[in-house]
Amino acid sequence: MLPNPFLPKHFCAAPLLFISAVWFSACGGGNPMSPPPPPNPVPAISSVTPSSVTAGASATTVTVNGSGFIQSSTVQWNQSSRATTFISSTELQITLTATDLAIAGTAQVAVVNTAPGGGTSSPAAFTINNPTPQVSGISPSTVTTAGGGSTVTVTGSGFVSTSSVTWNGTARATTYVSAAQLQFTLQASDVAAGGSAQVSVSNPAPGGGAASPTQITIVYPLPIINSLNPPAVAAGGPALTLTINGTGFAPTSVVQYNGVARATSYVNSTTVPLENLEISERMGVIFPS
Repeated sequence: MLPNPFLPKHFCAAPLLFISAVWFSACGGGNPMSPPPPPNPVPAISSVTPSSVTAGASATTVTVNGSGFIQSSTVQWNQSSRATTFISSTELQITLTATDLAIAGTAQVAVVNTAPGGGTSSPAAFTINNPTPQVSGISPSTVTTAGGGSTVTVTGSGFVSTSSVTWNGTARATTYVSAAQLQFTLQASDVAAGGSAQVSVSNPAPGGGAASPTQITIVYPLPIINSLNPPAVAAGGPALTLTINGTGFAPTSVVQYNGVARATSYVNSTTVPLENLEISERMGVIFPS
């Protein structure tokens, strides 16, 4: 080094050393000036597609439309979290099982976003409708006036556990056998007289409805004579009233005497009096039928 003429002889020049300082975050590597992540939005549902199905449907994919959806959004079905597919910030999907859709009613669908922020949307309704029943047949389709207490089987489709058989528009106690079969019991008053009746099936709301009615025929049974009173009289005696006892008698029953129809009075299904009967044949025998 050349001597500096401007310095004293005894001054020793030394090289200068520059030291720069580096500051590190006490928290270990982060930038203390970075802002915190924004909070997750509160989700909102605008619609659910489909919004209803018929009870008994197979597994169904449901699309939830709305806003504020994120990758971690979860769809809830009646407050139970379901596996959720994120499509976009406005669309999510879940798959409902056949068990979810087995029974009619209304379910609640909601979307949950995790913290920070986040929250739960207002629920949207999802309706599971009862089917409209159909009647294809009844067995027996013909009953007698003595058929009170008999079981009638109704076959068809769309029957549910809450289906009700109606008899001329009046609901009857109904036994659910399957989605294709119901049973009910005839009351004595149902078959007190001959004629016909209308049998139908009704399903309650939601959905539901009534089936087109099917006719059941009520006939009088074959009459049976058990006894006559009196059982025998002398020929040529005064006119008398012959009481015929048995079963299956009807208001329209007619007594025949030796094959000839006679004016007949109806008392009940077990008694018919034959009035003003004259026994003219000696040792005559009466064969009413």
